[in-house]
Amino acid sequence: MTVELDVGLLPDARAPARARRAVRTLRGVVPDADLADLELLVSELVTNAVQHLSAVSGEREWIRLLVAARRDKIRVDVTDRGQDAGALIVRDPLDGHVSGWGLVFVDRVASRWGVDEEDGTRVWFELDRSAPSTVASRGGLPGVGVG
Repeated sequence: MTVELDVGLLPDARAPARARRAVRTLRGVVPDADLADLELLVSELVTNAVQHLSAVSGEREWIRLLVAARRDKIRVDVTDRGQDAGALIVRDPLDGHVSGWGLVFVDRVASRWGVDEEDGTRVWFELDRSAPSTVASRGGLPGVGVG
């Protein structure tokens, strides 16, 4: 069985919180450990979309959040029409930056992820539900405290 969530978000400062609230509606369908990872990664990708969408397009295009929770994995797509995928980088954890960690979290926590550029930018990730995937279970990230 697949449970799907399809949410449109305005690209403003409240979008990440709205995305987290939407993801929390999957409580009971998705185990708590997976839900915590899902909230973190969705929040990071939506934050990136908000920042890059306004910087690139200057328009108020919608951000689309799609979540498909299956028995074996959870698939998430965050799509916007204005983001420049070239701005998406995974930072070196030792480079000393205090921001720009979203894709580091995605890279470390997600089972797999990628970026597709077709009529905008779609950043996607999958979490395998059978494998332990929480940041805490993986010992956190080098140089980043998990609190």
